[in-house]
Amino acid sequence: MDSVQTRIASTFFLMAALLFLALPVPSSDAGTRTGDWAVNVFQNHHHHFNKDAGTRTVDGMVSDWKGTSTWIAGATNYSRGEFIYQDGVFDDTGSGAWDGVKGAPVGFFYGGRGVGTIGGGFRYPNTFSRYGSNCADILQLRLTADKENLYVLVLLNTLLADDTTVAAIAFGGTGAEAVNWPFGAGISTPGTKHVLTLWGTGGAWDQASLLAVGGRVAVSVADNAIEASIPLSLLNDTFKPGTRRFRAYAATGLWDSGNNCWMDTVAARTPTQPGFQNTPGYGNFTLYWEANLPRLFNVAFRPVDEEGIFRERKQSADLYQKDISQFYADIDLDARDATPPIPTGLHVRIYKSSTTITEPVSGINEGFYESSVPIPNYPATAKYHFLGAYQPYAVYLPAGYDRMQLFLHGAGGSYLTQMIMNPGGQADLGDYGEALLVGPLGRGTTGFYVDYSYLDVIEAMRDAMRVYSSISPTQTIDPDRVSATGYS
Repeated sequence: MDSVQTRIASTFFLMAALLFLALPVPSSDAGTRTGDWAVNVFQNHHHHFNKDAGTRTVDGMVSDWKGTSTWIAGATNYSRGEFIYQDGVFDDTGSGAWDGVKGAPVGFFYGGRGVGTIGGGFRYPNTFSRYGSNCADILQLRLTADKENLYVLVLLNTLLADDTTVAAIAFGGTGAEAVNWPFGAGISTPGTKHVLTLWGTGGAWDQASLLAVGGRVAVSVADNAIEASIPLSLLNDTFKPGTRRFRAYAATGLWDSGNNCWMDTVAARTPTQPGFQNTPGYGNFTLYWEANLPRLFNVAFRPVDEEGIFRERKQSADLYQKDISQFYADIDLDARDATPPIPTGLHVRIYKSSTTITEPVSGINEGFYESSVPIPNYPATAKYHFLGAYQPYAVYLPAGYDRMQLFLHGAGGSYLTQMIMNPGGQADLGDYGEALLVGPLGRGTTGFYVDYSYLDVIEAMRDAMRVYSSISPTQTIDPDRVSATGYS
């Protein structure tokens, strides 16, 4: 550990204690409820129309979507008539690749060099002002229905232009026959009968224009959202008999408006086309690119226990195999609100920060800035990468605890690095040490926990204190027992 990090590690818990009560609570509904955790199963009840479900105005705005998410990456729930899938953030890295020499999957770096590697090799076109290196990153997917229409909301972590992103939902049952998604997505899913494709400025039901079948689509760059409606009658052949239940797959990517299809990758990305990464001094990953990879960046309905230091490992492996059949949701449009318990063990929580970081050249304050934003009045090695309001942190929730232990990553790490790569850390510090473990991202791989990076730690700590402080009599947090550890 270098001298800067040593100094920070030795003083951090004192600073945290002083500022813990002084900082304002972030303006967000994230963390205001400790229920709303859901299991992805059908509920046994009589057919009814949920009293909270209702007509949505298809304008791309999110204000009329009232349900509360779990804010746990990979979790689903029903809230106020809405089915809600909560994805992680910054896990939009697409397909993996295969190293024939090593006989193993390729380990890519997230941006530059990292302590741990990720499975996905896709990198956005290097035009940050248009793509933000993050515009296909699913934040949430919501569905609801009234008696006439199904309404869909795709909420993205970043959206800088209304025509960059494509989202698709495949509807069907449990049949074995795989059906190709239209518009060159490069993927198929079993039992699929229809595919809804949305690209912000347009949409399609299978191959037909969405407008032609009575649907609508709208996009809002201000709300980072694509919203649509389709007549519910179009889903009749997907419903389980006597219900409004169906199976769905979903994913996002980039839209090629010139060719009216999902945008394909090339070996080395360009300002207008995605591809693999070539970072001088760290690795030329373009050598591992293959033609005909699925064109999906981010797959929905991945589980809470998704693997990898950015929750991307199963996604990248399955995309490389062109098989995402394990990532689905069985959705009931008439389900009652569900509040199962908070999951124990390792998971990732998303919170909404009180601030964003503005990249000084473009003026953009969302996305993944690969070149990083230097921290003012601090050594050039201290930088930010993750600019937007929604930030992740890792949580290890043991069966019993009475304190919080901040688990800080070193240079080049992620919020999950310490949890995954530190042998025995979860058992030794969490289970045996009876501590709730919290791993912040710190806004970057080399933020050194100063300035905005430090603020991220404090806000993650406050969010965890609010959500996990009194789950059960054996799961509590004494605010006077918050400490920090980490290594580099």
